[in-house]
Amino acid sequence: MGVALCDVFSHEQCEVIIYTRIACAALSLIGCATILFSIWLYRKQRNFAQRLVMWLTVAATFDSIPYFFGTQHPPNDAFCDIQAFWVSVFDWVVLLWICALTFYLHMLIIQGRDTARYERGYHLIVWGLPLIPAVIPLAFQAYAPAGAWCWIVETQVLMRFVLWYIPMLILLIGIGISYAMMYRRLRYDTMIFKGSHENAVQEEFESHEENIRTLRWYPVVYVVLAIFSIINRIQNAVHPSRPIFALYLLHSFSSPLQGVFNAFVYLTNVATWTSCNFRSIKKALFHRLSSPEMEEYTVQSSKTSREDDAELLETSSSDDEKDISELS
Repeated sequence: MGVALCDVFSHEQCEVIIYTRIACAALSLIGCATILFSIWLYRKQRNFAQRLVMWLTVAATFDSIPYFFGTQHPPNDAFCDIQAFWVSVFDWVVLLWICALTFYLHMLIIQGRDTARYERGYHLIVWGLPLIPAVIPLAFQAYAPAGAWCWIVETQVLMRFVLWYIPMLILLIGIGISYAMMYRRLRYDTMIFKGSHENAVQEEFESHEENIRTLRWYPVVYVVLAIFSIINRIQNAVHPSRPIFALYLLHSFSSPLQGVFNAFVYLTNVATWTSCNFRSIKKALFHRLSSPEMEEYTVQSSKTSREDDAELLETSSSDDEKDISELS
């Protein structure tokens, strides 16, 4: 059996940890919904890099759900196994989508290969591979209450590190190395191609820059949010009988916030931020609902937007006059 969180901390401390995680998970769901709505509204899913962000957001949405079921003394039953299995799967899915977008950028920038045509392979690996580390604890009956939620029981320290924390650290180190290589290559390309008079070369360089601007911060967000959970679990492994409330609180605060920070990264993109006003959203919604087959909708300058609005108003007025004349 695992150790109930509230058998270690006071009732008040346990309540703070539980409700902090629930509140952060709720914020994460709002952030994920914001990203998905924006992608749908402006048809950004037609771009492969944006689809990677979309699937990362879908995974983060599912990953937030189990946080709402925290209790002071969770029972060790079938629902506990389901919750623990769910956490194991979607923690891995989120991490693998981070790896997927890093791999896409790495291949595009370092080797000049666009791997968008292997999208089915991305999905097969990202959604299929997490089943392996999720099934193993289930087979060994290692899922149990682990604090206020269910996961791999706290006595199975080795299993926790082998199936999650060590692979996660290895992948994060790999991501860091990959990003260092990409930035080095981009600096070199900047010196070589900046100001090039060949349009094809210039467009390719600008495309690489745009892709890395779109995707570069998502792995950084993941690493920052994972720091406290790693530190807390290492402390738990070294001193299992002396948990630190501050570390648990920081762990509970940071772990569910993937959707919030992803939304912040997404909305601070220049093109996305430009579209975050009532006029742009209303116009995009009109185009989205009236032109289902339209390509990705791009927010235009304010001058062009005003001209289009006037044209739209004029067209609507003429249609209304035509309808009135026909009725007469």
